[in-house]
Amino acid sequence: MISLIAARCAGDSRDRWNGAQLAAGLSMAAAWLRVHTERLNGLNVYPVPDGDTGTNLSLTLDAAAEAAQQATGGAAEVARAAAHAALMGSRGNSGVILSQCLSGFAQGLHAAEEIGPAELCAGLRQAVARAYASVAEPVEGTLLTAAREAAEAVASAAPTTALEALRIAARAAGESVERSPQRLPLLRQAGVVDAGAEGLRVILEALLAAAEGRPLDPATVPAPPPGVLARARAVQGVRELGYCTEFLVRGAAAAPEQARAVIRTLGTSVIVVAEADALRVHLHTEHPGTALETALTFGRLDAVKIEDMERQHQAHTAPEAPTPSARTAVGIVAVVSGAGFQALYTDLGALVVDGGQTMNPSVEQLVAALRAAPPGPAVLLPNHPNVVAAARQAAALSGRAVEVLDSTSQAQGISAMLAVGPEGGPAEAIQRMREALRRVRTIELAQATRAANVQGVCVQPGAYLARLDGRVVASGEDGVATLLQAIRAAAPEQCELATLYVGEGVSQELIDQAQAQLQAERPDLAVEVVPGGQPHYPLLVTLE
Repeated sequence: MISLIAARCAGDSRDRWNGAQLAAGLSMAAAWLRVHTERLNGLNVYPVPDGDTGTNLSLTLDAAAEAAQQATGGAAEVARAAAHAALMGSRGNSGVILSQCLSGFAQGLHAAEEIGPAELCAGLRQAVARAYASVAEPVEGTLLTAAREAAEAVASAAPTTALEALRIAARAAGESVERSPQRLPLLRQAGVVDAGAEGLRVILEALLAAAEGRPLDPATVPAPPPGVLARARAVQGVRELGYCTEFLVRGAAAAPEQARAVIRTLGTSVIVVAEADALRVHLHTEHPGTALETALTFGRLDAVKIEDMERQHQAHTAPEAPTPSARTAVGIVAVVSGAGFQALYTDLGALVVDGGQTMNPSVEQLVAALRAAPPGPAVLLPNHPNVVAAARQAAALSGRAVEVLDSTSQAQGISAMLAVGPEGGPAEAIQRMREALRRVRTIELAQATRAANVQGVCVQPGAYLARLDGRVVASGEDGVATLLQAIRAAAPEQCELATLYVGEGVSQELIDQAQAQLQAERPDLAVEVVPGGQPHYPLLVTLE
């Protein structure tokens, strides 16, 4: 598939690209990014199983590529369609920034029918301006830097063809990735490059290969660390969303192994079975159109069947939108994972969007939830740092008054929910929620997937790691001892209540030990244990 798209994208000329060639290049980039997804997820500063940059970039670009394939017209029109779809499908901070790059690129093309060196240079320049403008506090050494340095390299070189410009951009992005640990001490300590910047390099690498008509081989991509693969399988085992897609590819016998290798990159739960001269395919994917378009390059399609698993899941599990009551002075939408947490938020009057670590919701999902919330002022609790950017985009697109509160964990968000109360109006309720978020301190206890030295703490594979308000403060083989060390760092003498939210699969022994040792050390501290059911983190603790 990747080589076929490359040849189709190159066309008859490499000096200028029309809309169809741009769409083909984006399809190739999306396919190549899927191959790299778990490797990018493994480039995580914190050695815990919540890296999701690769997933967010891939799902965002998948949405853009699918829209581009369906668009008609010149390059600018295709770019605008891709940019809009990327915005609505963007997930996480990296996905939102990528969507802004695509939006700026489309804006820089104006009404161009084809992309030449001047149009590419203008598009890249505007992409960088739009991306930087979307971030309140830009951090150098990230995707932003790689995009800026690529654009600057193209502008200073004054290339004479679009292909030459793309080669310069791809090379500059790669050099920027290599420099990212020098710019960000956290990357240097963790021994990784920036995942977002590397994702942009992968995208440009694929676009360049498409323009040159050069194939890319998935076998050359390094495997992700074992811990990342284990996390990916665990997430898939918990829940898969998107579309259950089944079809036959007739006439694929000419290259069955190549077809199998490519189809296996198109989604999850992939099964490919040979039947006479056809391949029977089953997979789960967010973008069935992309999967079918890719499979079509190997033969004719037959017996296509697509079912929306998201709708099926929501029909069985999604709560009805809460109605205004004395309990909720404002409509509240919260991003939450884990059965226990979801029940808590629902009971407190929130409309829940399933998501969190490793499964950030898209802008489109958040917009839909905001529009389904009760009328009047609304509050959106992202409950994860990597959801904040998408939450702000969703608030702007929702068509209603929305306050995005920067809750960084769902445990912290519960404190805000409890502060709503029936007194006063929406403004007073929102202010109480803000104050509650400022007061509470949050500890996350996880197990490390690899060795790292993060923020001065040496972490070994499999050891427990504790973060206090997002900063690593302790690590060790004993989970309870690591937790107590983090609690001591939080100055607990100023706190009256500790709430332990228990994750999925946690032993009762660990819970009992944590509760007993905490109360032995601080007899005056009230300790509550609440089933959270959250994945990846055995314990989330709030101190108030």
